[in-house]
Amino acid sequence: MAIHDADSLTRRGEHQANVAIAFLIVTWVFVALRVWTRAYVIANFGWDDGTIVMAAIVFSIYCATMLYIESNGGGTHITSVSQLVMLTKWAIVGEATYIITIMVMKISLGIFFARIVVKTWQLWTIYFTVAVNILSSAASFFYCLFRCGTNLDAYVFYQLADKCTPRALDRFFAYQQASFTTLTDCIFATLPIFILWNSSMDTTSKISVGLILSLAALGSICSMIRFQYVDGLTQIDDFFWNATNIAIWCK
Repeated sequence: MAIHDADSLTRRGEHQANVAIAFLIVTWVFVALRVWTRAYVIANFGWDDGTIVMAAIVFSIYCATMLYIESNGGGTHITSVSQLVMLTKWAIVGEATYIITIMVMKISLGIFFARIVVKTWQLWTIYFTVAVNILSSAASFFYCLFRCGTNLDAYVFYQLADKCTPRALDRFFAYQQASFTTLTDCIFATLPIFILWNSSMDTTSKISVGLILSLAALGSICSMIRFQYVDGLTQIDDFFWNATNIAIWCK
């Protein structure tokens, strides 16, 4: 277990809390603007809008769990058994809600792109990508909940007694979920190029719309950066310190 001074522990927790609060505010501002535009300005509220609202709600739960964990010792070295049991249960809730957030958000993006694509192969690409993402997320969700059995109160004790699933399997599920999330982000980031290529818009309009739609590329970049921190989710020793970096990049 690495030794860190009090200042670094404080900064780490504050950093995670500040990121969670900032992204929570930004998320709801953009969701509110989208709902207002789709429901009142153009009166065309669709399934993609409904699912993005659902994703925002689940993401809010995720951020709330991160804030709770941070305010109760997250990002530090946990030595109290009772505190470790309590924080572990909240960490499981946080990981599960993050997985659901990502899954629902990809479904929303898939519905959105399915409404504007013009080629059959593009539509099937969306169907396949979303389906794979759902399967990957569902597998990771149930694995997260039941890797040490159904009793969350005994989760820590089973882990300390080495009665949970092996770390190799932990790594597999962590990396497969991260891989398929990154792949989905990359596909949705490049799809606008093919959509706009054959559109009848003028060049200026294509560039403007392309810049807006390609904002999904930011998600791809964040997904790629997360890769170097994924292993922190499988670190049993000093988990709450190691998992802080990926928690920040999951925002």
